[in-house]
Amino acid sequence: MAVTNMTQEQQLVYHARYYEQQISSMQQQEAAARNLLKEVEQTINALKLMKGVKKGEAAIVPLGAGTFASAKMDDPSKVFVDVGAGVMAEKKAENAISILDKRRATLVKNMKALSDGISQMVNKHNEIAMKLSEMKK
Repeated sequence: MAVTNMTQEQQLVYHARYYEQQISSMQQQEAAARNLLKEVEQTINALKLMKGVKKGEAAIVPLGAGTFASAKMDDPSKVFVDVGAGVMAEKKAENAISILDKRRATLVKNMKALSDGISQMVNKHNEIAMKLSEMKK
């Protein structure tokens, strides 16, 4: 049904549902960004802890899903970092921290934009809900 063929009340309901869907989608994006931010911060902390590890020392390496492997550190001052498009580059730990700090800043900025967008959508949805409520009086 085209929006122009609807009554005013139907149009408001249509728009309210649209905003609900947008809010839900943005909240999911915000949750995903929050999880990624947590991962980035944990990685930065792990890299900082690696400064005390010596060459040849054993380390427990996470494989995923709560599974770990024992490994000897060949050169704890260097790590491999995903630099995009699935490409890994060897970097000094300090450089990796710098890269991750930039990612963290970008994530925080994006999360702020999402939060602001959610607030705007919620305000518009609430305006529509008030109009609908007034129409039913």
